[in-house]
Amino acid sequence: MAATAPLISLEAIDITMLDAFTNTPTDAVNHPLTNVADRVHPLRTFRTIAGGFGHISFEIPSGTVLGAIFVDNMNFSKYDITARDSAGASTETLAGGVGIIKDDRTGRHKSYFDLTENGFTAGVTFNGTTYDHIRLTQSSSSVIVKPVFDSAGITVSDWGAVTAIEFGKQLEFPGEYINDMQFDFFSPEAVNKFLGGSEEPIEVGENYVEITIPTRDFLVPDSNISGQETTLLDIIRNRTSPIVFFENNGKREKAYTTRLVSAKPVKGVYKVYDKVVTIGIKLREQI
Repeated sequence: MAATAPLISLEAIDITMLDAFTNTPTDAVNHPLTNVADRVHPLRTFRTIAGGFGHISFEIPSGTVLGAIFVDNMNFSKYDITARDSAGASTETLAGGVGIIKDDRTGRHKSYFDLTENGFTAGVTFNGTTYDHIRLTQSSSSVIVKPVFDSAGITVSDWGAVTAIEFGKQLEFPGEYINDMQFDFFSPEAVNKFLGGSEEPIEVGENYVEITIPTRDFLVPDSNISGQETTLLDIIRNRTSPIVFFENNGKREKAYTTRLVSAKPVKGVYKVYDKVVTIGIKLREQI
């Protein structure tokens, strides 16, 4: 995967979970399939017993063009992506053996896969007939990379959050822009202080990342200025919808589902010939 431009996507696809092939763990009631579609809480997982190379399926709304898949907090190493119709008669492999890699910033295993990597340069269209849903399957060569056990002590496969990203809805920054972005790592803790002066740190939350995108103007093609401007303004105005940030530096694990924390109070975004000027934006990972 070649390093290109960092990407931000504000418009993820609302997915509906359809089914899963699974041997049911003893604590499955606490890890339902619906957790997979809860993309802002990747720590709420869906569990299947390991060794069966289970799958999950979710519906894509008709008329949607799929551009990328982002999986966050899986405990296995590879997965396959196929597009299918409801009867299973039409099946197309979009990607096989996609690596799920540990993000050293957060410790979670993740993967952002852009379908253009596999030759789908215009995304994949879901029309409700030829294709109407996606199936993600543990690859046959997949291994457990982070052992997780159910209440009976059996090793299980843990599926975190899945985000489907619509083709063409990503804001692309120039590749050199990554040099000016700031990544701050947080590991929340509290400290017990004792009368004798000693201290004991206690973890009180999960690791997360904050991303600061500084004020800077950058060149874009003339034909794309209004689209880039609209996307930037949407991000600046929107403080509730999740925003997917993909660093896109050759490492597919460097992706984060975030929310807008702050934007500097300047005049927003404006056009200067073939430039779009961004204001300072801070994003905080949602977990």
